[in-house]
Amino acid sequence: MRTIQTRHLPPLAAAVLAAGMMPAMLHADAPFREAHDADPQGMVEIIGITDSVDVAGWDQPRVELTAEEDLGNRLHFTAHGQRTVIDLVPGGSKHQISVRVPSKSTLTVTLVNGNITVHGIAGDASLRAVGGNISGQVDGNLRANSVTGNIHMAAPGAKSIEAKTVNGDVELEGSPTEVEVVTVSGNAKVQLGTVTRGRFKTISGNVTAALALAPDAELESESVSGNLRFDFPAAPGAQFDIQSFDGDIKSCFGPKPESAHYGPGSRLEFKSGDGSGHVHIETKSGDVHLCAGH
Repeated sequence: MRTIQTRHLPPLAAAVLAAGMMPAMLHADAPFREAHDADPQGMVEIIGITDSVDVAGWDQPRVELTAEEDLGNRLHFTAHGQRTVIDLVPGGSKHQISVRVPSKSTLTVTLVNGNITVHGIAGDASLRAVGGNISGQVDGNLRANSVTGNIHMAAPGAKSIEAKTVNGDVELEGSPTEVEVVTVSGNAKVQLGTVTRGRFKTISGNVTAALALAPDAELESESVSGNLRFDFPAAPGAQFDIQSFDGDIKSCFGPKPESAHYGPGSRLEFKSGDGSGHVHIETKSGDVHLCAGH
C-alpha cells in the first residue's frame, strides 16, 4: 500500500507567503484606478483620443477614474484648486473609461473617436465628440456638439440647451427657456417645455419639435431641403411669418397659406392670439407643418 506524505509549512511561513501573493492576486482582477480630491462644485475637464468615457455624478468630494487596464503614461491626471483635468493621450488600445465626479461639478468633455455618456450631473455640461455619440442626462445647462455621431440627451433642469451636429441625429428632452438646435444632414427630434428663445436650423435634415411658446417668445427656423414641423400644445400668441420657396406649408390653425403669384412656393402670415411673440420659419425646398392641440 502506497503512502502519500504531505508537508505542512509552519504557520508563520504560510502567512508570509499568503501575504506576498495577495497584492498580485488583487492586481490581476481589479481594474486600474486613480483618484484625486476635488472641489464639490469645481470644474472637471476630460480630454481623450480613441477612448470612450462614461461620466457619473456621486456625492464624494473627489474625482475617480477606472479602466480595465493600466493606462500607464497615457494618463495625465491633475487637480489644482477648483479645477481637475484628465488628459488621455493617444497610444495603445482603445479603452472604456469610467469617471466619477462630484455631482455638482461643471463638466467639460472633449473626445475624438470615442463615445460620451453622462448621468447624475447637476452642474452645467459641455460635451464635444468627433467621431462618437453623446448620450445621457444632465440637470444643468447643456452644450452638446458632435461631428459624425448622434446626440441623445435629456436635460430636465436646464435653462439653456445647445445641440449641434454635422451628419448625426439629435434627440433632446428638457424644459429650457432658450434652445438652439443645428444640424447639417442629421434629423432632429425635440420634446420641450415652454420656450422663450428657440432657433432650429438644418440643411437637409428634418426637424420635429414639440414645445410651447412663452409670451414675447421668439422662434426661428430655417432649412434648405429639410422639412420643419412644430407641434404646440395650444395655438401660441404670436405673429407668424412662414415661407417656403419650393415646398408646401400646412397648418391646423390660422388661415390657409397663399401660393406665390409667380413660380412655386407659398407664404403664410397671420396673427394668433395677442400676437406678442414672433415665429419666423423659412425653407428653400422643404415642407413646413404647424399644428396646435385642441
